[in-house]
Amino acid sequence: DRIEICPHLPDDACACRKPRAGLLERAAKSLGHSPATSVLIGDRASDLAAAAHFGCAALLVRTGHGRATEATVSEQTEVTVVDDLAAAAEALLARN
Repeated sequence: DRIEICPHLPDDACACRKPRAGLLERAAKSLGHSPATSVLIGDRASDLAAAAHFGCAALLVRTGHGRATEATVSEQTEVTVVDDLAAAAEALLARN
């Protein structure tokens, strides 16, 4: 329902650039969602970190950078790993 972007460069140290949760907080507030009902789908470690900072669930897709990211994910990290966006959609539907 929304597209949020961070226009800043990595060295700008803004609150919205991943792994910070500013974009997620802004979108959730605008849409009336809480971290408990939100899921971030991504393929990078910064996506997983942003989800953790925001307090929402994370789905890691193996496409893009996902396979390399999966290799670095600790077993203690609570993240569901799926093959692609179609599998992510199926996982989301299964949660409901």
